Amino acid sequence: MLSKEHYFIEAAKYKKALLKIAYLKMGNHFDAEDMVEEALLHAYGKLDSLRNEEMLYPWLKRIVINQCNDLFRKTEKSDNSEKLLALDKHEHEDPEEKFTKNSIREEILDIMLSIEPEEYAEVLILFFYRNFSYDEISDETSVSVGTVKSRLSRAKEILLKKFKEKGITSKDTELIGSISQWPTPST
Repeated sequence: MLSKEHYFIEAAKYKKALLKIAYLKMGNHFDAEDMVEEALLHAYGKLDSLRNEEMLYPWLKRIVINQCNDLFRKTEKSDNSEKLLALDKHEHEDPEEKFTKNSIREEILDIMLSIEPEEYAEVLILFFYRNFSYDEISDETSVSVGTVKSRLSRAKEILLKKFKEKGITSKDTELIGSISQWPTPST
């Protein structure tokens, strides 16, 4: 078991990767920093529940993602106008279908975040989740548009292989959204 004294030394090794995940979820560096700091403090308080020291990074990654999701839920609740639009939009949506969509969306995000090299995961998230254009991704990542297109193409190939491994079909990607650029898994 990881000692509380040793925790911050080990957690510091993953801070950069955690910040990248938080940034991709939050869209700005300020909120990403906050989410990672909150997650690290939360994890420190729950350190007794970490059974295997080798699982520290996946455990911290999940806590960061949950912190980001919690902030989105809180923001969503406090913004009445958006809440009313969302209610109207999803008024007739079956709760089971909504749960299925959210589960698939989370699974796809986890798959995207697991793609190596990290630069591929970054362009996928910016393109599909943040709806950035090639130029915007180029500006954000400080690489040329050609490099962005190349990384995105390679990342899509890896993503499709991972979809196949996880049993995610074109029906699943259609179910979760209006993202016309989703790579289409073969069924």
